[in-house]
Amino acid sequence: MAAANEVTLQELHDHEAEILARVEGGERLTITAHGKPIGELVPPIKGASRDVVLARIAWAKENPVDDRFGEDIKALRDEHLDETELRFRRWGWA
Repeated sequence: MAAANEVTLQELHDHEAEILARVEGGERLTITAHGKPIGELVPPIKGASRDVVLARIAWAKENPVDDRFGEDIKALRDEHLDETELRFRRWGWA
Protein backbone atom coordinates (compact mmCIF):
# COMPACT_ATOMS: atom_id res chain seq x y z
CA MET A 1 0.00 0.00 0.00
CA ALA A 2 1.35 3.43 -0.97
CA ALA A 3 1.92 6.26 1.52
CA ALA A 4 -0.67 9.05 1.64
CA ASN A 5 1.37 11.29 -0.66
CA GLU A 6 2.19 8.46 -3.08
CA VAL A 7 0.05 7.13 -5.91
CA THR A 8 0.91 4.07 -7.95
CA LEU A 9 0.83 4.25 -11.70
CA GLN A 10 -2.09 1.81 -11.67
CA GLU A 11 -4.02 3.98 -9.18
CA LEU A 12 -3.43 7.00 -11.42
CA HIS A 13 -4.76 5.06 -14.39
CA ASP A 14 -7.81 3.78 -12.48
CA HIS A 15 -8.69 6.98 -10.57
CA GLU A 16 -7.33 9.79 -12.73
CA ALA A 17 -10.10 12.32 -12.03
CA GLU A 18 -9.98 11.88 -8.25
CA ILE A 19 -6.19 12.08 -8.12
CA LEU A 20 -6.08 15.19 -10.31
CA ALA A 21 -8.72 16.78 -8.07
CA ARG A 22 -6.40 16.20 -5.09
CA VAL A 23 -3.57 17.94 -6.94
CA GLU A 24 -5.88 20.76 -7.96
CA GLY A 25 -6.71 21.12 -4.26
CA GLY A 26 -3.05 21.78 -3.52
CA GLU A 27 -1.75 18.31 -2.75
CA ARG A 28 1.66 17.23 -4.06
CA LEU A 29 1.79 13.56 -5.05
CA THR A 30 4.62 11.20 -5.98
CA ILE A 31 3.82 8.68 -8.71
CA THR A 32 5.43 5.27 -8.17
CA ALA A 33 5.93 2.19 -10.32
CA HIS A 34 7.00 -1.06 -8.72
CA GLY A 35 7.57 0.82 -5.45
CA LYS A 36 9.97 3.37 -6.96
CA PRO A 37 9.21 7.07 -7.55
CA ILE A 38 8.95 7.92 -11.25
CA GLY A 39 7.45 11.40 -11.16
CA GLU A 40 5.48 14.02 -9.29
CA LEU A 41 2.14 15.69 -9.75
CA VAL A 42 2.22 19.18 -8.29
CA PRO A 43 -0.21 22.07 -8.30
CA PRO A 44 0.81 25.08 -10.38
CA ILE A 45 2.86 27.77 -8.71
CA LYS A 46 0.58 30.55 -7.59
CA GLY A 47 1.50 34.03 -8.69
CA ALA A 48 3.78 32.93 -11.53
CA SER A 49 1.61 34.46 -14.21
CA ARG A 50 2.88 34.92 -17.74
CA ASP A 51 3.51 38.61 -17.01
CA VAL A 52 5.62 37.80 -13.95
CA VAL A 53 7.69 35.27 -15.88
CA LEU A 54 8.21 37.69 -18.77
CA ALA A 55 9.22 40.45 -16.34
CA ARG A 56 11.79 38.15 -14.71
CA ILE A 57 13.20 37.17 -18.09
CA ALA A 58 13.49 40.83 -19.09
CA TRP A 59 15.26 41.66 -15.82
CA ALA A 60 17.71 38.79 -16.32
CA LYS A 61 18.52 40.00 -19.83
CA GLU A 62 19.16 43.52 -18.52
CA ASN A 63 21.28 42.28 -15.60
CA PRO A 64 23.66 39.67 -16.97
CA VAL A 65 25.95 37.70 -14.71
CA ASP A 66 29.30 39.47 -14.39
CA ASP A 67 32.68 37.90 -15.07
CA ARG A 68 33.32 37.31 -11.36
CA PHE A 69 30.17 35.23 -10.76
CA GLY A 70 32.06 31.92 -10.71
CA GLU A 71 34.63 33.32 -8.29
CA ASP A 72 31.86 34.63 -6.02
CA ILE A 73 30.22 31.20 -5.90
CA LYS A 74 33.54 29.51 -5.10
CA ALA A 75 34.19 32.02 -2.32
CA LEU A 76 30.76 31.35 -0.81
CA ARG A 77 31.34 27.61 -1.03
CA ASP A 78 34.78 27.89 0.56
CA GLU A 79 33.37 29.83 3.51
CA HIS A 80 31.50 26.68 4.48
CA LEU A 81 34.33 24.18 4.08
CA ASP A 82 36.44 23.28 7.06
CA GLU A 83 40.19 23.93 7.00
CA THR A 84 41.11 20.26 6.43
CA GLU A 85 38.93 19.98 3.36
CA LEU A 86 40.35 23.24 2.00
CA ARG A 87 43.88 21.86 2.41
CA PHE A 88 42.92 18.65 0.60
CA ARG A 89 41.49 20.69 -2.26
CA ARG A 90 44.57 22.95 -2.46
CA TRP A 91 46.84 19.91 -2.57
CA GLY A 92 44.64 18.12 -5.12
CA TRP A 93 43.64 15.30 -2.77
CA ALA A 94 39.89 15.93 -2.92
